[in-house]
Amino acid sequence: MLDMQDLTIVGAVLLVAEIIGILLAVHAVMQPRSSQGAIAWFIALITLPVVTIPVYTVFGRTRFLGYTEAIREAAEIVGDRRHEWLDNMNAMAAKPRPGLEVIEALAKNLTHIPFLRANRVELLVDGAETYDNMISAIESARSYVLVQFYIVRDDAIGRRLRDALVAKARSGVQTFFLYDEIGSIKLPEAYLDAMRNEGVDVSGFKTTKGRSNRFQINFRNHRKLLVVDGRSGFIGGNNLGEEYLVYRDTHLRIDGPAACLLYTSPSPRDLIAHRVCRLLLEKRGGGGGGGGGG
Repeated sequence: MLDMQDLTIVGAVLLVAEIIGILLAVHAVMQPRSSQGAIAWFIALITLPVVTIPVYTVFGRTRFLGYTEAIREAAEIVGDRRHEWLDNMNAMAAKPRPGLEVIEALAKNLTHIPFLRANRVELLVDGAETYDNMISAIESARSYVLVQFYIVRDDAIGRRLRDALVAKARSGVQTFFLYDEIGSIKLPEAYLDAMRNEGVDVSGFKTTKGRSNRFQINFRNHRKLLVVDGRSGFIGGNNLGEEYLVYRDTHLRIDGPAACLLYTSPSPRDLIAHRVCRLLLEKRGGGGGGGGGG
């Protein structure tokens, strides 16, 4: 049985937890997040603060610590070449289409990139078609291959792509492989070492790297994309695994100058993003070459 002193201590702890919960609930509502997420956090922090406070500490962040500094560092790597690249993109701008002028102007204002001409887009309606097209594109690579996936399995599909990257690395093509450490948590180190040992540049999505970032496990890289030479790109919902031969998911193949836009958004925190920046400077001379720029 709890005596009066114990009850006083428990009451004080619950009171402090409730006060902290109220403050964090206000914080949750004030942060940029979906309305559903804000309401869920608010209710949980008010009603169950003892349970929700530690959960919110880990999963409630909306700001990726160090991201601004990483953006600045990547901008210094690229330097004035980014402006040259944007000029090349503007040179490939499509003519405004009747009825879409407002939408196209809005898109350019938001992205600083116009709608581009000379692109071919193909809808890939299942995993088998997606993987066949990806392997074919990788086999045609002459300069570089950039791969990003959330889930990568060490199965027939995952090994097929791994072997294609290894073959290209052996032939002198620069290859980059970025995987998410949570989505691919079951991926054995031997799978990654097989690529590293053959010259493939491999990196996990290190959102928890650094003392201040150790709890940022809710920041994940859900991209599923492949870019080859800045002229062919793939983006969509298929991860790398045999289950996506059964699942009904969709990917897009983009051939043309728009393909190189797919890799303009990887987080500059990661090794691969920095290496790609350098690669573009060294190999593509500020945007020249296949795909209308890089």
